[in-house]
Amino acid sequence: MPRMTRLILVGLLALAGCSVLVWATVTGSAQPAAAWDPKVSGEPWPPFVMEFTQTGPFGPNGATGDQVMRLNYTDRTHFKLTVLAHPGGADVAGRSWTFDGDKVIIFRPPNSTTTGTSPGPDGGAVPDDWIIPGPAPVQATQQGAQITRNADGTATAVQTRGGTRLTIRYRQADGIPLAMSEMEGSKVTRRAEVTRLEIKRP
Repeated sequence: MPRMTRLILVGLLALAGCSVLVWATVTGSAQPAAAWDPKVSGEPWPPFVMEFTQTGPFGPNGATGDQVMRLNYTDRTHFKLTVLAHPGGADVAGRSWTFDGDKVIIFRPPNSTTTGTSPGPDGGAVPDDWIIPGPAPVQATQQGAQITRNADGTATAVQTRGGTRLTIRYRQADGIPLAMSEMEGSKVTRRAEVTRLEIKRP
């Protein structure tokens, strides 16, 4: 191969390599997305959006009914719960509770807003009693809990106290819960299931 041809070929390969590097940098494909590290962030969970359906005494006069909730989670002291659907109808649907540091903002449709003080996660300000930020559900860490690790990357924790049996299924990777059921004897008293989960990676 003539020397001039070799020089042109080397130059074209170098230019192609630079173009690929620039494209990878612009599109973000040069490096894989960083995994969430609780030790670095100081938070057990990454930010996410979750929608879930709860079945319980939400209907008229305590009758069993379903409500649909959305959780916009940023960290342990910043999250928002919104009622998307409720057996009580429009008077309840649209309500929200926004936890913003040491305060909580409660919105009731159509235009009522109340601001109060949030006790924080240590004082019980958590999205729900089965959605408690941590590497695993609190119920899974308590004495007597039976843990089953599933092949799909989830785990199931079963906690029985007296006649109440509580089951929580959660992600092994970060402890985010996906489903909950509570039984009194053979009767299901309440349950919840996540229908949408969108993790917001950094």
